[in-house]
Amino acid sequence: MRNKTIKKGALRTMEAFISFIIVMSFILIIMPAITHTPDSSPDKLKYTYTAFKALEKQGLLRQYAYDGNLTGLNESMYALLPPTYNFTVGITSANATHKSVSGNYSFNYTADTGTLEYVFLDVAFTSAQDPKIYVNGTPVLIKSGVVSGTTETVDITSNTVTGNNTVQFNFTSSAAFVYRLIVTKSIDLGSLPQKKDINTVSYIVSGINSTVLPTELRVYLWD
Repeated sequence: MRNKTIKKGALRTMEAFISFIIVMSFILIIMPAITHTPDSSPDKLKYTYTAFKALEKQGLLRQYAYDGNLTGLNESMYALLPPTYNFTVGITSANATHKSVSGNYSFNYTADTGTLEYVFLDVAFTSAQDPKIYVNGTPVLIKSGVVSGTTETVDITSNTVTGNNTVQFNFTSSAAFVYRLIVTKSIDLGSLPQKKDINTVSYIVSGINSTVLPTELRVYLWD
């Protein structure tokens, strides 16, 4: 009984660690990828941020983020921002699957490389030896020896194709592990104008439907 309790405690610790990695990966990797130009109109950016706050208080912002509803976000911003503002909107969202499994295992996920940002595979090995992980038949992680109690984060963005994708775990002996796959995608409602200085106002929401996955909503502004 005591061994089972210890194993459950270790598993919860690994799951919490993976959740932490997901949130931090989004903040540290996705966020810096966004280009911010020098601000020439502080009042305009402040006004736009205030509009984001108003939509959040109304409960609309989280729903737009959850639904990926760029049209709704654009219409709400159009109603709140002065008519002289030139803008369009965008969103970067994360979708995660999470499971505790044992033995050799495979699962599928779908993606659209046209909107894809990053795909990360986080694995916490409870007990495992000689793990081999493949994505669409291509090896993305091969380890020799016992890896029990270790974690791995693998960037599988370049191995991801549009449509169906397959992740396969193979081991030389019995294994138990926890995996979480996080897929982030970014879409904009309209094309950004060429030869214009673009200012970006970003607003991050999380906790939608009891999740901790962040979603970033953006307003692109130009003169």
